[in-house]
Amino acid sequence: MGIRRWTLGRIGFCPAVDRAYALCYFLYRHHRWPRAYLFNDRLFRMRWNGDLLDPLRQKVTDKYLVKEYVSARAGAQYTVPTFAILRTEIEIYEYTFPEQCVVKPSHATAVALLVKDGTVDRALVKRWLHLDHYRVNREQNYAFLTPGIIVEEYALGIPAAADDFKVHCFQGVPKAIQVDQDRFGDHRRIMYDTEWNALPYGIHDPIGVPVPRPANLGEMLRVAGILSQEFDFVRVDFYTDGTILKVGEITNCHGGAGQRFIPRKAEADFSRLLFG
Repeated sequence: MGIRRWTLGRIGFCPAVDRAYALCYFLYRHHRWPRAYLFNDRLFRMRWNGDLLDPLRQKVTDKYLVKEYVSARAGAQYTVPTFAILRTEIEIYEYTFPEQCVVKPSHATAVALLVKDGTVDRALVKRWLHLDHYRVNREQNYAFLTPGIIVEEYALGIPAAADDFKVHCFQGVPKAIQVDQDRFGDHRRIMYDTEWNALPYGIHDPIGVPVPRPANLGEMLRVAGILSQEFDFVRVDFYTDGTILKVGEITNCHGGAGQRFIPRKAEADFSRLLFG
């Protein structure tokens, strides 16, 4: 892992390297060649064909700019209010962080600080400013993002990690919901169809405990449909308590096309549900 990061981190934008890495990563994760119809295989083709360079896909990858897209298409009420976007190390050190807030890079993924008492590790946040997700993982939608640190409210107004409701959409139609539980601890997932029937399989993480059907599920699916209209496949991620509904992010290539199903044979079932 260290050698890979060291080597790729020194290679700038290069589609040939991106394709080679995407194929090697797929073979390593799935122990087979890409096929025509399975979920991860379709995601792999997005990486192989350069689809992730689409300007709109790049925009919604940016966790700050995606709020503009959500506001324009669905309404500002579905965005998490932003306190600040910090672009330089000086801004990070001089900024007075709110007592309760979420801090995360706008140009990377899978890292965040849940601030509950105003205490922020500014040295860590400064390092985030120099993260380059593209150079390490070769996902082209990250290649040209402007680094920044978002400081925003807690999505549901409570200073704690909330479950993620991730809606997988195909051609503008919501097809399945993935609920991620305790992402920063004992991370688990449970899958549902759009009628809130639990699916007997998982993706990557252990299968979680059942979650009550959100009272605003219909609104969630409606907003997901609106936001996914411009894409072939996309995943729209929400936070909700059944009343409040906020978009956390929009994900173009779930898991980089590398997450295995539990059990593995279930990928065919999920692919039929998603793609028909």
